[in-house]
Amino acid sequence: MRSEIAAESHGASPAGTPTKLALLVGINNYEYADRIPRLAGSLNDVEDIRQVLIGKFEFLPENILVLKDSEATHAGIMNAIQNHLIAKTHAGDIVVFHYSGHGSQMKDPTGKMINGLDETIVPYDSRDPEGKVFDISGAELHAVLVQLAAKTTNLTFILDSCHSGTLVRGARVRSIPADSRILPSQKMATERSLSPKGGGTSLKFAFISAATSNEGAFEYFSEGKDHGSLTYFLARQLRSASAGATYRDVMDSVTASVTANYPAQHPSLEGAEADQHIFGDGSSLAGVYVTASPSLLDPKRVILGIGQVQGATSGSVYDVYPPGSKQFAPEQPTAKVQLVSVDALNSEAVILAGGRIASASRAVEREHRYSSSRARIYLDGVERSLTLQAIRDALRSIKYIEIVDRPTLCNMQLRQAAQSVQTLAADSSILSSVTVNDSSAVDRVVGQLEAWAKWFNVLSINNTQSAISVSFSIRGSHTRNPMAQTGTPDMEVLEGEAIDSTFTNDSEKDLYVAILDLSSDGSITVAYPSQQGADEVLKSHLTLFRSFKTFVPKGRSSATDVLKVFASQKPIDLTPITQGRIRGGSQDNGELDELQELLMDSSGVSRGVAPLLSRPLDLGTWTTVQRVLLVRRGVDGP
Repeated sequence: MRSEIAAESHGASPAGTPTKLALLVGINNYEYADRIPRLAGSLNDVEDIRQVLIGKFEFLPENILVLKDSEATHAGIMNAIQNHLIAKTHAGDIVVFHYSGHGSQMKDPTGKMINGLDETIVPYDSRDPEGKVFDISGAELHAVLVQLAAKTTNLTFILDSCHSGTLVRGARVRSIPADSRILPSQKMATERSLSPKGGGTSLKFAFISAATSNEGAFEYFSEGKDHGSLTYFLARQLRSASAGATYRDVMDSVTASVTANYPAQHPSLEGAEADQHIFGDGSSLAGVYVTASPSLLDPKRVILGIGQVQGATSGSVYDVYPPGSKQFAPEQPTAKVQLVSVDALNSEAVILAGGRIASASRAVEREHRYSSSRARIYLDGVERSLTLQAIRDALRSIKYIEIVDRPTLCNMQLRQAAQSVQTLAADSSILSSVTVNDSSAVDRVVGQLEAWAKWFNVLSINNTQSAISVSFSIRGSHTRNPMAQTGTPDMEVLEGEAIDSTFTNDSEKDLYVAILDLSSDGSITVAYPSQQGADEVLKSHLTLFRSFKTFVPKGRSSATDVLKVFASQKPIDLTPITQGRIRGGSQDNGELDELQELLMDSSGVSRGVAPLLSRPLDLGTWTTVQRVLLVRRGVDGP
């Protein structure tokens, strides 16, 4: 049986509102496992997106069709597009197609592709020994997209796969080698590709891809589960987006997060205007919710429709509102509950306060129980290298670093190549190299890893449920529309060019503001404020303007920087990051505020014997936002 059964007709959308339809496809296990390697995060992806569509954009569950593993055959996917999407779509409806699985290439049947290959998605039954089942080509998908686009312009296509055919040692990549078989003549297509730029028909739809055609799309391990890197960061950004969010609002941060973790992967958006509403929907909820209903086994307990896949943690606290609620503040909740057990897709909670909870109530997270930050490092070939063994022994005492035994789990890799120890990103991009003949090689590598661990830990601090509304943008003399070209960061500038940043406090309370520059050399610099004090405070509804001069570290041709903003209703102490300690003050003897605990934990800084992150943290008093910046050295640079 399919995970969701398609309704025979449109779900009961309110009169005058568009119907919202979605087809979500996820494949971890392929039929011919000897030919197509297993993935780990695709099924988590479709559940993550399903929950976002229901809980944020109010898709009716009966209008979401999910195909998993053996359900997602070539025929099954194409039939679902025809019967669930095309047949049910009317003018103005909102349609979403999401695919998580392997991508690849095949011989172009049209002869129009320059390299002779067409991009594909790989269905469950492809690459069969008898040669009867092929990938679903861009040309084949284009043909059905023409039919959909003729019915509605609110069409979004999301592919969390890649088509490079690249095999990478490290993080799991969603690509397999190209299919060299020749398509039977009856399967020849006349259109060119999936991209809105392909073919002779100009299509009006948004096409979000995990990577450019020559890049890998990687799986990301977080909170004990695997995910597609695009889907993981896209789902979390969609959850935190305000009502009427645009593609620019969402994709700026998604690109920054993915590329920061995988320097060789650049998600992209084509076919949509940057300021177009996500999914063509300008009426989404300002706050995300999950469903909450009383337990059928214990009347004192509540079942919430969120689990480990979506990052739920035991101890987190939710406010529960009546069914159908749209505004979660200042409306008073009917109950407050706390999670006591969490499985993959659902959680059980106890009632802390309030009365009876009705079926299909809506729960909003107010306090989250964070786990300690641990940058994950994989040592490749440690059994053959005395230097790597010495590094491993030194790393074991660093509490914000974890050594993992599988490359698919890591944030960074370490390996010895000839007479050098190389530090690599999860996608095998080289971050640094140290000669083993150097007497201080072990200390130097450990120091670099400590800096990188802090970098990854600080990058991972996010709050998808903040009640604080802010906006952050960057501009330079060469600033481009971030949606105008595929596979590039928010902005690209030359070394020495000044960039202008704009941060606006859209909330009703004054905020303390700090801007960090997380550079691709592993360094963290405080870009603002230059001195902590009164300048940190930004009044309600005012805007902060700051200019920064760009540079490229010595010996590099370019640098990718992440500008990360922390905003809080309480003072922000950055010394755990910059100096490895905390400032003196009243907080030394009292309870730390929420953001401060996370900053200290990310840097491995303790405060006496008091444990950090021993309680769920309030999500309503702080927030984060980030943008990515590529700086290139000029042709005359050293």
